[in-house]
Parts: sequence; structure tokens; C-alpha cells
Amino acid sequence: MKKIILTIIMLFAGLLPVQLSAQDQQVIDSLLTAIEETKSPDKETVTQYILVAQQYTNIDSLKFVHYLGEAEKLADLIGDKEGKITAKATFGDVFFFRGYYQEMRDHFEQIAEESAKAGFKRGESSALKYIGIAYRMLGNRDTAIMIHDRSLELAKEIDHKALIAQNYYNLGINYDYAGNSSKAMEYFEISIEISQEIGNTVMTCN
Repeated sequence: MKKIILTIIMLFAGLLPVQLSAQDQQVIDSLLTAIEETKSPDKETVTQYILVAQQYTNIDSLKFVHYLGEAEKLADLIGDKEGKITAKATFGDVFFFRGYYQEMRDHFEQIAEESAKAGFKRGESSALKYIGIAYRMLGNRDTAIMIHDRSLELAKEIDHKALIAQNYYNLGINYDYAGNSSKAMEYFEISIEISQEIGNTVMTCN
């Protein structure tokens, strides 16, 4: 984990500082207030720390690492295995947004393995989704399709509609690149339908 933290800090090195928007700052303040007012920190508190960290993705490496560290520490304390895995997985967001796809693939392969051992299907499905994206960006669409299919299978097992929609979307991208436009369109339409069903009007690959 120390190696990942060091790598993330180095990825931020030399970047011009980015100001948080007023809306993002409001979200952070609201989450931190909720954390401070919690008398007995629990799994929800772990999630709140992760959400704070995510606001600092691509903006402030030290705060990003700090709040994920707090999430992991609390997850360890209260025995929240899924929360700890989710916090560790969130470190991979930086590899995704910075375009370091080999590092992203390696990181999420580890997360997928840990999730599988813990029986954490949502974590495993999410990790596989990112692995599939990494393989597509590295030019291996056949492997990407195979991995997204597995991620989709897991997402369906737990009826996680957001992950189902995201995997259909990613499969559509891969089939579109492969020249199978009819199958791509079929999957895009399924993705859009599910996204609208759950109130997600902006469809993204992640």
C-alpha cells in the first residue's frame, strides 16, 4: 500500500493546483460535519470518508490519501472488510483518470482477488469492470469483453443495476470498436434503459 500511495503522490507532482468548486466544497463540508457528529463511527462513516477522498481525486493528493487512510483505519477497527476493500479500490481512481492503464489493471486485479476471497461480489464486479476498461485502453478488446461479461454476471447476481448498466455500456464500446455496430447499439440501449430506471441520466463507462 505504501508503494501505491507514493505512486499517487508522484502522479500529482508538477500539476497546477485546481480549485474545488463551491458545490464540491459544500459536499465535503457536509460529509465532514456528519463524520464529526457521529458518536459511534460505523460502516456509513467509512463510506463518508471514502466520499470525501473522492472529492479530492485529481485535486489534492495528500487529502485524497489522508481520507482514504482514515477510511481504511476505521474499517479495520470496526471489522468492515467490504469498506476496507472499497477504500483500497478507490486508490485506483487516480490511475484511471491519469491514464496509467497498466497500473490500473494491476491494482484492480488485486482488488478483484481480495473481493472474491471475502465474498464481496459488488467489489469484485466493480474491480473487474475497471480491469476490462484497462484492457480496452491497452488495445486488448477480446480480453476486455470477456472480463466485462464476468463483471456483468456478478452484477446481475446481486441485482446491482448501476454496475449492470456500466458493463453493458463498456461492452457496447468494445463491440463498436470491433465493428459490430448492431450489437453495440443493442447494449447501449440496454444501458440507457437501466440508467434511466435508476435515475442516472448521465451514462459513463465508470
